[in-house]
Amino acid sequence: MKRKNVFVVGSNGKMGRIVCNLIKASSDLEPFASFDHDWPSECVKRSYWKCGDGCLDDIDVIIDFSHPDATMSVLPFAVKSSIPMVIATTGFDAEQVKRIEEAATVIPIFKSANMGLCTKRFISVVKYAARVFPAPYEISIHEIHHSAKKDAPSGTAKMLFDAVNAGRDGTLFYHFDSNDKKGENEVWVSSERVGSFRGEHVVTIAGANDYLQLRHSIADRAVFAEGALEAARYIMQQTEPRIYTLDDLFNE
Repeated sequence: MKRKNVFVVGSNGKMGRIVCNLIKASSDLEPFASFDHDWPSECVKRSYWKCGDGCLDDIDVIIDFSHPDATMSVLPFAVKSSIPMVIATTGFDAEQVKRIEEAATVIPIFKSANMGLCTKRFISVVKYAARVFPAPYEISIHEIHHSAKKDAPSGTAKMLFDAVNAGRDGTLFYHFDSNDKKGENEVWVSSERVGSFRGEHVVTIAGANDYLQLRHSIADRAVFAEGALEAARYIMQQTEPRIYTLDDLFNE
């Protein structure tokens, strides 16, 4: 079977290097090209910066673990060349989200703030718990990541709030790092940035006299890269232009 050519965006970042190594170790994928401001890349010999569109005609899928600005730089190329894309980057503003949504009317895009397959199950459990522990039980979300992470709250924390809110029929709103008195139907979301934490998320569901805590911890960032490769294999099989998520992958 011919290996599929992968274009890695953010190839010199922490996650990009892991993605490249897993691609090299796979039997069905090939690290074909890369995009990173810090060149050269140990990942591949072809750089989008050096070559432009012309030498990248044989790309089968794009995997993006980078920065919103880098994603926006590559997105037009993906659309122009009709290449499906996996977006694992976080921290997009409203305008950038709109541009991704517009691109997804032309090409299939797999987008998730967290590519960990176990994390998806954790989020499902949190949604269920929010439903079976209704008010007056209150809910908070706390997350810890390494000190170099730029966005807070994390994309996963936002996904957890969305799950909690869905479990409560859309009646909740969240307040990030508040010092005020908690309002009715309010979920507090807090963040720590310290050391080399790969990622930990804690959801607390508390009543007047008891509480339940649900915790998910990452031991190795490779779980995100493994999920991104699974997403790449999945999105290459899709023909309908739209945004796909872990829900689609799990329901396949």
